Amino acid sequence: MGRIRWLLLAVTVLVVACAGSRDDSATDREMRGLYSYLADAALFEDCETGRRYPVAFEGDHAALERAYLATRSEPGQPVFVVLRGRIEPRPPMEGDGEIPTLVVTGSGRFYPGETCGNPGATAELQDMYWKLVRLDGAPVVRLPDRREPHLVLHTADRRLAGSTGCNRLMGTYELDGDRLAFGPIATTKMACPGDGGQEARLLAALEAVTTWRIQGIHLELLDGDGTLRARLEATPLT
Repeated sequence: MGRIRWLLLAVTVLVVACAGSRDDSATDREMRGLYSYLADAALFEDCETGRRYPVAFEGDHAALERAYLATRSEPGQPVFVVLRGRIEPRPPMEGDGEIPTLVVTGSGRFYPGETCGNPGATAELQDMYWKLVRLDGAPVVRLPDRREPHLVLHTADRRLAGSTGCNRLMGTYELDGDRLAFGPIATTKMACPGDGGQEARLLAALEAVTTWRIQGIHLELLDGDGTLRARLEATPLT
């Protein structure tokens, strides 16, 4: 009987170990990446891993495709998207067997002009050119013949510089771990027709910022409620 008990225990441990090590990629999760659709084929490049997956024409894909077609500026253009989905095996468009495929389980939001950057790369907060790519959940407008909206947090004197996309901005900031506060901030006084109030919203967002975090080459600025107010993409200063 003792030998049988040990055999049953060994089998139980093996089953638990296998369950604990199974691939969890089939679990629904928020995913960030580049989506494209052309010639009845959809592709998704996962920013976290750099892997590319075909997209299954099931789940919430129809809504995602409609949103993409309303956003992209030319056929087949990859556009950054945040969506919910999971990776499951599906038959390929050609050939036999099954391949890892993205199944969309929640309609996504597209952000033109935003990229994945280099998977695994990490940017530093200070002395970096931060291009504004998202403001209060909306894509950023760039006015013709104007500097793109951006920030630079200089280490020296904790000096803030940049552009609202219309006017030059300058000021100071305070930094303590993940705590960040801007101000006071001043700008030049050029008129900004066509920006849809973006400059005012950017200044209001910066005034509300209390914390920051970096994900790869993206800086996210959050207010006291933990709401994401601005997302910026890094370019090293030269």
